[in-house]
Amino acid sequence: MLTPSLPKLNFPHYDFRIQEEEDHKYRIFDLIRRRWIILTPEEWVRQNMVRFMVDYLHIPQGRLANEVSLSVGGRRLRCDSLVYSAKKHPLLLLETKAPNIKLSQEVIDQVSVYLTAFEVPYFLISNGYQHRLFGVKASRKGYTLLTSWLSYSQMLENSQIDE
Repeated sequence: MLTPSLPKLNFPHYDFRIQEEEDHKYRIFDLIRRRWIILTPEEWVRQNMVRFMVDYLHIPQGRLANEVSLSVGGRRLRCDSLVYSAKKHPLLLLETKAPNIKLSQEVIDQVSVYLTAFEVPYFLISNGYQHRLFGVKASRKGYTLLTSWLSYSQMLENSQIDE
């Protein structure tokens, strides 16, 4: 079976389960949803970021959810991924973009809409080449670009979310 031509992203190498279906579309196995998902450029970034978060930020796999629905102003939206505390408090919101999409203010504005539905202390945006982790200010008015990664335990400790 031929494998799709996938860009090398700014992540360590991971082995993924990828298969080609009869419709000639490729699918990747999502460890979080435990099912096969159509492999789009954005999905490729998400799957790599999820593995990075589990392997390097030590986020327990069971505390991650992909494709989380939310309602904002009567509109049904979906954020890419959420990380939760043990007591199911939202901790980090992940928004991934295809590698050809720049991480612009427009992407941050999109996440800002999601922040009205999910009160998270952190959000992360990535296009696979660049990754930006932000802390959301306690007043919920603004955010700060963080200069280094935080582990899951550091995020919990810094945010003072009850475990």
